[in-house]
Amino acid sequence: MNDIPPTGPASAPKKKLLLILGGALAVVLIAGLLIATLFSSGGGPTSVTESFLGAMRDGDRAKAASLTCADHDLNDAIAFPSDQGEISWKVTGEQVSGDTASVSLSVTLSVDGDSLTRDTTAKLVKQNGEWKICGLADNG
Repeated sequence: MNDIPPTGPASAPKKKLLLILGGALAVVLIAGLLIATLFSSGGGPTSVTESFLGAMRDGDRAKAASLTCADHDLNDAIAFPSDQGEISWKVTGEQVSGDTASVSLSVTLSVDGDSLTRDTTAKLVKQNGEWKICGLADNG
């Protein structure tokens, strides 16, 4: 019969609940934005290592160079252009100690149906707040 919603003291608990839920949602959104900002500014050692290997695989030396230590000679790293075969990798571990880290990898190079897999370690150092590749070591 009466289609008019109550507007007096009976609707006050609903408004309070909506305000609390709205405030909680705002806190969650702000926290999410902060976390996304922190992780998008370079990433952790594993993320940087995978980006570096992807850049080397794709022949993007400029991107690979941007992910290396300031004093690292990129010519020491092996490029894997797509015409030499397929490269894939699997991260098998990560160790972080302060501003240094190592990422253990199993790297496979496949050419004409033949493949070679090597255990490799990427050495990283945090420079200016960002992880950088400072070397790759063959563990084989």
